[in-house]
Amino acid sequence: MKEKVSPSILKHSLSFNPWVFFIIFLASNTLLSFYPFPLQTQFFIVFFGLILPFIAGYQIVTERKNQNASPPVADSGPVPFWLWFIFIAFVLFTRFYHLTSLPSWLYIDEGYESALGMGLLSHWDWRLLWSPVPHEPLLDWLLGFYFKICPPSLFSFRLFSTLISLATITAGYWASRAVFSRRVSFLFAVILAFCYWSFTLSRLGIVVILIPLIQCFGLGCLGRLLRAQSHSVRWWAWAGLTAANILGFYSWTNWAGLGLAISFILLIYYFKNPKLSKAPLWSFYGVSAIGVFPLVLARLAPGALSHIGQIYHFNPLKAFIYNIVGIFWDGSATFNFGSLWGGFLNPIIDSLALLGALFFFQRKITLWQWLVPAVVFISLLPALSASSDVELYRTLPVLVFLTLAAAAGLNGLLKLYPGRLNTAFVFSLLFASIGLDIYNYTAFYSNNRYIPEELQWRSNAYAQAYQTLNQLQRQSGPLYVFSQFTTEYDNRTIDVALYPFNVLQNPVLNDAHPQWTAVMTNVNYIPFLVKAYPHAQVTLLKKAGDPSKSSNFIALVILPTNDISAATLSQWKEADAIFRKINLYLLNKNPITPWDDIANSFPPLSQNTKADPLARAIYWEKVGLFHFQGKNFKEAAEDYRRAIQQGYPAAHLQYNLSVALKSIENKK
Repeated sequence: MKEKVSPSILKHSLSFNPWVFFIIFLASNTLLSFYPFPLQTQFFIVFFGLILPFIAGYQIVTERKNQNASPPVADSGPVPFWLWFIFIAFVLFTRFYHLTSLPSWLYIDEGYESALGMGLLSHWDWRLLWSPVPHEPLLDWLLGFYFKICPPSLFSFRLFSTLISLATITAGYWASRAVFSRRVSFLFAVILAFCYWSFTLSRLGIVVILIPLIQCFGLGCLGRLLRAQSHSVRWWAWAGLTAANILGFYSWTNWAGLGLAISFILLIYYFKNPKLSKAPLWSFYGVSAIGVFPLVLARLAPGALSHIGQIYHFNPLKAFIYNIVGIFWDGSATFNFGSLWGGFLNPIIDSLALLGALFFFQRKITLWQWLVPAVVFISLLPALSASSDVELYRTLPVLVFLTLAAAAGLNGLLKLYPGRLNTAFVFSLLFASIGLDIYNYTAFYSNNRYIPEELQWRSNAYAQAYQTLNQLQRQSGPLYVFSQFTTEYDNRTIDVALYPFNVLQNPVLNDAHPQWTAVMTNVNYIPFLVKAYPHAQVTLLKKAGDPSKSSNFIALVILPTNDISAATLSQWKEADAIFRKINLYLLNKNPITPWDDIANSFPPLSQNTKADPLARAIYWEKVGLFHFQGKNFKEAAEDYRRAIQQGYPAAHLQYNLSVALKSIENKK
C-alpha cells in the first residue's frame, strides 16, 4: 500500500525531511564558499555540516521501511510548452548577450586555437597533436572546417563556442531522457544551461569545451544501449557510443577517465546479464582500440608526452582536496580555470547535488547504487593524477554528474511536497542559483576590475588595440595591420579579431587600397617612427598592471598609408609574411625542438627588405630572442648587434645586448 504523503512541509515526518537536510547543506556550503574562516573552522563545518548529516541521511533513506519508496525520477508528464519557450528564449539571450565583449578579450590559449584553425584555411593538416603543449586535434579540425563556412573574426570565434554550448544543453536533455523523467531532464537542462561553469565554456574556444558535449552524447547512447528492447536500437546506440568514445580521445587527454568508466559499466552490465550477446561489448572494445591506435602512436613520439609528464604526478590526496575545494567552495587557486567567488558550483547546486545523492540511495538497493559512485570516481582519475598542476576544467566530467544529481534533488523536493508553497520555494531556489551564477560570471570572471592583477589572464593591450582599429576600419575601410612587429610570439589573440579587415591576413581583401596602416611594436621604436613619419598617431597599449607577458610596453602606431613609400611598404609586407610563418611554426613546435632551430629557420631577408631599418631591427631582434632562449648567448649578442647597427639603436636592444654579453661572461 502506497504511503500517503502530506502536502504540507511542516507536517511531513522528520525521519527524512529533505528540506531539513537541504537547509543544513546550504548553510554549510554558503559559509564555506563566501566566508574566510580559519582552516580548523572549515574542517569543523565540513564534518558537522556536510559529512555527518549526509551519513545520517544515508542511514535513514536506506532503512528497510524506505527501500520500497518510489524514486523521485518517475515520469510526471510533459513539461508545459510555455516553460520550454521561456527556457529556450533565456538560453539564447544569455548565449548571445554581448557576445564579443563579455568577457572583454580572448584567453591566450584561444589565440593558439584560433591561429591553428586559421592556418588550416590555406593548408589542411591531419596531424594528430597540435601546439607547443601537444593536445588532441579534434577542436582544431572543427575550427578549420568552421572557418571555411564562417570566416574568422572575433564574432565567429565566439559563436563557435556558443554553438558548442547550445549543442551540449540539447545533448544533456537527450542523455537524461534515456534514464530520467521529462521533468528531471528539463531541470537538468536548466541547471546545465545556467550554471557558472557552463557560462565559462560557452565563450571559451579551447579543447575543454568538447568534453561535456561528447560526454552527454555518449551517456545518452549508453543509456539507450543498456535499455534497448530491439536489435536495431541496440546497434544504433552501440554505434553512437563507440563514436563518442573515439571522438572523446581525440578531443582531450582527460577523456581517458570517462572512456575507462564507460568500459567499466559495459563490462559489469554484460557479465551481470549472461544471456545477452557479448558482441556489442567486444566490438566496442575492438573498434575503440583501432580508432584510438593512431593517437597512441602519436603520443609515443619524442616530445609528445612532455607536458603530461610534467603535470601528472601521483599524489591523489593533494589533488583530491584541491579539486573538491575548487568544485564546491573556492576555485580561486586555479583561476582562470576556476572561480574567484565561491566554487565552480554555487552553494545551492552543491546542496541539491548532495540531496539528489540521498534520493538516489533511497531506491531499493541495486548494483547501480554502487556502480554509479565508482563511475564518478573513475571519471575523476585524470584530475587526481595531475597533482602538480591542479586545473578545475579537468573535473568537467564530474561536474556534469553533479549537475544531474542537483536536478534529481530539485525534482525530489517538487515531487515529495506537491503543494504550491513548496513549488514556489523550489523555483525560488532555482532562480536564486541562476542569479548567483550570472553575477559570478559577469561581475568576477568577465570583469577585469574585480580580478587581482596577479590573476589577470586577458591582455588588455590587445583588447584596446582591437577597439581602436575596429573603429578606424568602420570609418575608412580595410587596413594594413602589422601585428607581428613585436617579439610577443606567445599571444596571438588579436589575429582572429583583425582578420576581417586586415589586408595582410585576409586574401579576400588583396585588391583593397587601405587609407591607414597600423604597426604594433615595442614602444622604444616610437622615436624613430615619429621622426620618419611626422603624422604618426601613437597609442601606448601596455600599461602598468597589464597581464600580457611582454617585457616592454607595446605601442600602436597609426600612419596614413600615403606617407609610406611603396618600397618601404613592400619591405614591411615581406617581413610580416616571414614573421607570420615563423609564428605558425612556433605554435606547432615540438617541445624538444631546440630554440636554436627556430632561430635558424628564419628565411634570410631579401636585398629589398634589408633597406628598411625597422624591418631589419625587428628581424634580428626576433632571431636574437630565440638564440637567447636556447642559451646560445654568443649568437644572441651578434643578433642584437646587427639589430642596432643595421636597424635602430633602440634602448631595449642595447639592454638586450648587455644582458647577452653578461650571460656569456657568466657562462664562462
